[in-house]
Amino acid sequence: MSIVFSVTGRETHKLLTVPLGWRHDQGSEVALVECDCFAIGLIRAGSVVLAFDDKVVPVAAPAIFILDERTRPVLRNAHALQVSTLYFNPAYINDALQPCVLHDEAARRALAGSTKQDYFLLEPFIKQSGARGVFPLPAHLAGQVASLLDAIITQAGEQPDKYWPCRGRSFLIELLFQLRLLQGDAAPALALPVMPEDARTSRIERALSYVQERYQQEFTLGDLARSCATNRTTLNSEFRAATGMTVRAYTIALRMKMAAALLRDTKIPVAEVMTRVGYGNQSHFTRAFHQSIGDTPRAYREKNIIF
Repeated sequence: MSIVFSVTGRETHKLLTVPLGWRHDQGSEVALVECDCFAIGLIRAGSVVLAFDDKVVPVAAPAIFILDERTRPVLRNAHALQVSTLYFNPAYINDALQPCVLHDEAARRALAGSTKQDYFLLEPFIKQSGARGVFPLPAHLAGQVASLLDAIITQAGEQPDKYWPCRGRSFLIELLFQLRLLQGDAAPALALPVMPEDARTSRIERALSYVQERYQQEFTLGDLARSCATNRTTLNSEFRAATGMTVRAYTIALRMKMAAALLRDTKIPVAEVMTRVGYGNQSHFTRAFHQSIGDTPRAYREKNIIF
């Protein structure tokens, strides 16, 4: 089956066509659509075998797969399967990031500025294509990934207000950001420190997972310490020894990276960006952003917005 997915504006942005589509499938008769789009598949329930050209991968919920436009495994032996698949052209994130560019190593090396930063979000689709792009979802992230996927679909399908194209893109950026945090090589591109192997204790790994899941929410060092079965002083000391940053500094760094992407790649109001990354006070957000990025949020947007 070959389908070109796109969403066209109805009440607002009537001349706009967004290269985005989706399918919800269940049962045993499930197939991935052949189209010039990347795909994110969320296995919500059940199990299935993904058959690639060179490998067969059994997967059970909750799990996710990411595919470039060239890769479409055959789904076999589905059992009580429920899967939602989002299809999008990478140019939806940045017009310069067409699939032909992403598959060209020389073109990728030539990327610069905000386009290079946006490529970071899409890099796993190229470098982890095929069977390498299938992985289980940690239970603590499964609900968040599902919520973001549903939010993207709701914005494009219902088009609730004039911000629906940008807001849908913003939720996609958040989803891609979360998926990058699952990748072992994400920290360098995020300008966050990389833990040496001998520092990756189970407690610090739990702490990192907790922070990465909740960086957009308010939580205390005490909350984090209790989740890791230790005290605040010990945890912060171990976290700093492993990452070079305190828990607070690491959390702020994640928030600012996400805020920068939303400011650069969407036109949603700055106040909405602020709340989406966990701030309730405009002056606190502006001060934190300026200290981290070197510009106020509005100035950064004016200099870097891609459209």
